Amino acid sequence: MADSGFRRIHPEPSSGGDTIPVDIETWERQMGYVLTRLDEIQGRALTPEDIAAALRGAITQAASSPETWAAAVDGMRQATERNAGRWLIGGVWAVARKALVITAIGMLVYSVGGWSAMAAVFKSIMGEARPS
Repeated sequence: MADSGFRRIHPEPSSGGDTIPVDIETWERQMGYVLTRLDEIQGRALTPEDIAAALRGAITQAASSPETWAAAVDGMRQATERNAGRWLIGGVWAVARKALVITAIGMLVYSVGGWSAMAAVFKSIMGEARPS
């Protein structure tokens, strides 16, 4: 059989398969084709300069696109809402507490002295707030 151009290929022992007769000319031709294709692919492999040029073009295109900026603004808005939520709510509650305290003091002053007492307190506070 070795004289007829055929050889036997032995599979790995773990595969459990039988030996396969293969035509040597066909094998060499197919392997030559595979090696030629690999050489062509390697010849067309990207260089670092090609990759840098492609990235530069993609970044330029993305930066000039209004959709990119709209998506960026939307993402920043969502991140701000998510991360600043506690701070914002805390600030709102602090303002609400101060307003409640001022209202309670105003109601107390009004209940004791009426509008004239409220006007006197307001004038005294605003008088102190004016620069000399």
